[in-house]
Amino acid sequence: MGKKFSFSCFIFSVLFLCSCSITTSTENERQDEEVKILDENLDLKAKVTDLEEEIERLKRNYKITEHAKEDVYLFLQAMRERNLEELKRRVAGNAQLDASGIVFNNGQSLPFEEDNHEQELVFVRLSEEEGDVEAGKLVYDVLPESDTTEQLKLELIRQHDIWKISNFTKQHL
Repeated sequence: MGKKFSFSCFIFSVLFLCSCSITTSTENERQDEEVKILDENLDLKAKVTDLEEEIERLKRNYKITEHAKEDVYLFLQAMRERNLEELKRRVAGNAQLDASGIVFNNGQSLPFEEDNHEQELVFVRLSEEEGDVEAGKLVYDVLPESDTTEQLKLELIRQHDIWKISNFTKQHL
């Protein structure tokens, strides 16, 4: 009877020890999984913060580029109306104005339109590959609505909270 009792105690001890080690390994796996989840959450929070900062930067840039686009339209309107006073405010100091148009420092001249009363619609778009908002330099493409084969590229610089035309080039489409 002593041998049976000892054997039974031995079996119960082995079963008890096995159950303890299973519980411990399961607990360790659970803790490892919790740590992984916490690390993943921290990574996601960092990504969300980065995305929020990027969204704010894009919003700022959008406001700036819309303001610059408005200045381009005001420049084009002043060109149509031959408003020299407004043009002086809209072009950078390196350009020369006279009765026939504007001459920029790259040698290009932008003459006033001959037909003043027929206002042609134009499309203005930011040139994606050129310019830098933070540096205060932008490039806009001006596309006339008519079937002309030319487009203007207007280079803008920021001076005294106004985007001014500093140069332009004509491109054939």
